[in-house]
Parts: sequence; C-alpha cells; structure tokens
Amino acid sequence: MKWVLEKLEIGDHIRVKRPYYYHHGVYVGDGMVIHFTGEQNDSISEPEKVLVRKTTIEFFANGTIVEKAKLSFLEKRHAKNRKIVVEEAEKAVGEGNYDFLHNNCEDFANRVCYNKKLSSQIDDIKDKM
Repeated sequence: MKWVLEKLEIGDHIRVKRPYYYHHGVYVGDGMVIHFTGEQNDSISEPEKVLVRKTTIEFFANGTIVEKAKLSFLEKRHAKNRKIVVEEAEKAVGEGNYDFLHNNCEDFANRVCYNKKLSSQIDDIKDKM
C-alpha cells in the first residue's frame, strides 16, 4: 500500500501524521471521517475516553495533510466494497475498548476497509524491541 495526496472518495482509508505516529480513519463523505478519537483530540494518553466517533475532516486532520491509501491491483481484490466500508464504519460509531497496542485507530481502519485487524506501526515497534 502506498500513501498519496489525492481527492478523497467515500470509503477511503486515510491517515495524518502526528508527532510520533500516524492517525488513521475512514472517509465517509461530506467532509466527515470516522475514527478512534477523544472529544478534544486523539487522546491516546486517556484511552478510556477514546471512542469511534464521526468528526469533520478538519478535526481529524488537526492542521496536517491528509493522505489516502492507494492500493495495488492485488490489494484492491481484497478490499471491501466502499459502500460496505462506510456502512461498517457508521455501525462502529460509539465503540470503545481503545488500546494503543491491540485496538488502535489503524486496527480500526484496517478492519473496516480490508477485514484485517493489524497495525503496521505497532508491528514496526515490536520488531525493534
């Protein structure tokens, strides 16, 4: 998967750079994103306050550049239909149980978009330990 700066389409897996990690979400159209976040910001320091929420793209981006996943031909074959991605993301709004290592924003986006629960960022950290 590559990350590109292109016009967003509904069902896109998107991310933004934060100081120490990338924050992931799902673009659901009309300038809205569904992602794990607190009420004021990503709030990874207060996991009990983090829920899957629907916010504006501006809130999600927090002044940074939004990238979207660009899938290879093979990856596209394993991706879910965009309409289903949006439906599943919408159904997830309100979910909790955020955990930086085992149930984070990247896990959420991968689960909704590709039916895979994984976080390459966490895997990279574990590999370096």
